[in-house]
Formats: sequence, C-alpha cells, structure tokens
Amino acid sequence: MDSFGREDGPTDPHGGTIVVTTSTRIPGVAVWLAAGGGLIQGFDTGGISNASAAIIRHFNLPVEWQGFVTAAVLLGAMPGALAGGPLADRIGRRGALLTCGAVFLLGVALEVTAGGLAWLIAGRLLAGLAIGASSTVAPLYISEVSPPDKRGANLALFQLAVVFGIVCGVLVAMAVGPEAWRVILGAGLVPGGLLLGGMALMPESPAWHASGVKSRSAGRAEFGRPAVELALVVGIGMALIQQVTGINAVMYYAPGIFERAGFSGAGESIWDDLALALLLTVVTFLASRLVDHTGRRALLLVGLGGMVVSFFVLGLGFSLPETFAPAKWIILAALLAFIGFFALGPGPCIWLVIAEIYPLDVRGPAMGIATLASWLANFAVSSTFPAFSLAVGEANAFFIFGLITALSWLFTFASLPETSRRTLDEVQEIWNERAATLFKHHTIQKS
Repeated sequence: MDSFGREDGPTDPHGGTIVVTTSTRIPGVAVWLAAGGGLIQGFDTGGISNASAAIIRHFNLPVEWQGFVTAAVLLGAMPGALAGGPLADRIGRRGALLTCGAVFLLGVALEVTAGGLAWLIAGRLLAGLAIGASSTVAPLYISEVSPPDKRGANLALFQLAVVFGIVCGVLVAMAVGPEAWRVILGAGLVPGGLLLGGMALMPESPAWHASGVKSRSAGRAEFGRPAVELALVVGIGMALIQQVTGINAVMYYAPGIFERAGFSGAGESIWDDLALALLLTVVTFLASRLVDHTGRRALLLVGLGGMVVSFFVLGLGFSLPETFAPAKWIILAALLAFIGFFALGPGPCIWLVIAEIYPLDVRGPAMGIATLASWLANFAVSSTFPAFSLAVGEANAFFIFGLITALSWLFTFASLPETSRRTLDEVQEIWNERAATLFKHHTIQKS
C-alpha cells in the first residue's frame, strides 16, 4: 500500500499480484487537473451547441451541415478513445494527458482561424481526438492515484467537470452572443491550457511506473484470461448503457419540452441549455458526495430505476392531447426527473466503474475499448433519434427507451459487483472469483 492508501500492481506470470510500494504522495490537485479532460469535452459541447447556427450562416451552408459541424467532434473522439489507452501505456498517463491538451489547443486554433469549412472541420476532428483520448486517460489516471475511500468521489469529478464545462460554454455564448462563434470556440483555449499547463506540473501515476515496460507489452496477451474477459464484457455493457438509455434523446427534445410547458419560446433555447446544465451539475456534485458511501452499484440501480419511471411518464405525457392542461407539467416533471436520475447514477458512476474494474496490465487498452463503445453508442443515438422518433412517434420512442433502460437495470443488477471502498487489487479478486466459479460450472456442464 502506498502513502496515498492504494495497493496496485501488475500481475506476475503465475497470476499473482506485485504490490506497488512507493513513498510518493500524489497531490490532490492532480485529480482536479486530470479532470480537465472532462472540462474540455463539456466546454466544447456547451459552446458548439450555441455557435453552430452562426457558423452555418457565416459560411453560407445548407442547414443540414449544422449537425455535421457538431458531430465532427464525435467522429474524432471515437478513434481518440481507442488510441488513448495504448498511448497511456506507452508514454504514461501524464504524458498522454499532456498530448491531449496540446492536440486540443491545436484543434481550437484551427477552428478559430478557419477561413473555410474544410479548415474548421479539421480543427473539430483534432479537438475530438483529444476529447476522446482524454475520456479514456483522465479516469485512468484518477483511479490510479486515488485512495480506495476517495476513488469514487475523485472519479466523479470527471463527470462533474464535463457538466461544469457545458455550463461554462453556455455562459460564454450568452456573454458574447451566438454570432461571435470564433470567440465562443476560442474560449476553449482556457480549459485546454489548464489541462496542458497543469498536468505539466504533476507527477506520473506510480502504478504506471511500477508496471514496467515489459509488463505493459506483455499485457496484450492477458486479454485471454477469463477474469479479464468477464470484466471487459461488463465494462463494455456499462459504457453502452450510459448512452443507449437515451440521455441524448431527452436532451434533443428538451428545448421543445420547455417551450411546450410554457417556460420558454423560440429563440430562448440557450436558457434551456443553461438550466439543464446547472441541474446536471448540482446532482452530479451530490452523487460525488454519495458514491463512496452509498456505493456505485446502488446509485446505478437507483438512477436507472428512476430513469425507467421517468421515460414511461414522458411517454404518457406525449400521449395526452396538448389541450389537456396538466400534460405540459407531467412532461416537464418527467424531463427534470430523468435528468436528475441520470446525473445521480449512470452519468458519473459508469465512468468510475470502467476505470476501476480492469487489472493494471490491460487497464489502458481495456478502458479504451469500453470508452470507444460509449462514443459509438453516443453517435448512433444522436444521429438516428430524430428519424426514429418520427417513425414510431414521440410517445412510443420514450416507451421504447424505457424498456431499454429496464433491461439495462437487469444487466447492472446481475453483472456488476460493488467496488466501493475496495483497493484496485481487491476489485480484481472479485473478477477472479467470479471467473473461477463460471469456469468450474462450465466444466461440470460439459462433463
């Protein structure tokens, strides 16, 4: 156990664990600075959502391009997420985060100086690469430098940084006006600079130093271990759950729901964005205070269960005629409840679960795979939901999402162990025991 209260180490060829012992105490500020990987993601989301319409007008493009300008970051984030883990194994978690900061700054610089659409899209893709890679590496770094009793709260800071970044992006857009799109996007230099400059002053993860180059190279072959395969399946499943349970679908409809409820009209969506981002921030902060005491699994089950009820109430609300006065209040209450339950459970908890369930020798690439699954699902839901809801109807779309979320609750209940207040080594013992039990049962069944 190191002085920060963490035991972790690479597995030896016989399946044992080499305990990392170090006198290096990682400063708590390192966790906050690493969470800057989430800040750049949130800031870009909040900024581009309010700047994209002005960009389309500036370059005199068809409105269909508005979605592509926004989605270009997602296209960059997917390969970035997959590459982030191997990069963190090769040059270190700190080195990978420094690279993310530098690439994000370059992407923002291209966006701000773009004289044409191609230059702008190139900048968006570079920013996306950095965002995707940091969404893998930042939780990885935080999980390895945090003591067991604070790891949940520290990892929740990543999601808190994402939603706080959204708030900052929206506030900048409100301050300068959506037509000043270069200023809005250019303000991303601030969180990017904080990530690059801050991590330059921070130490490397002791676990990465202790693992050794030979262990990191040999780790690729360790994906065949039953315990690793089991953890990988669960991690990918959890990453998918964060997206396929419809957070992007609800956020897509949020301005229309606010308008239908009489709280805003056309042209006031920026206030809707701010209100929802503030709700996400407050509840995510609450989750960060609870996650180490209540537990990840418990919060996930509560959050997913609340989301199921919220979806079915949303479907009911959209099934009612607009002339029925209480319908708008039913819809509004269900919307706010859904976002609150997401921010309490899947929002922060899934990031920390996929950062702590893998052994050190495969943690980087395994996290990259799980994070890629999250970005792929994000892109799929975001790009297909408008057509999907048009085909099946608004009410049926939310009923279907409610069913998907119910199945996600069952998957979480059946497969996810509680990892709260356990060392990373103790978490691995859970998977070893489960794999041994499943393998033994499989052998008995075959015989």
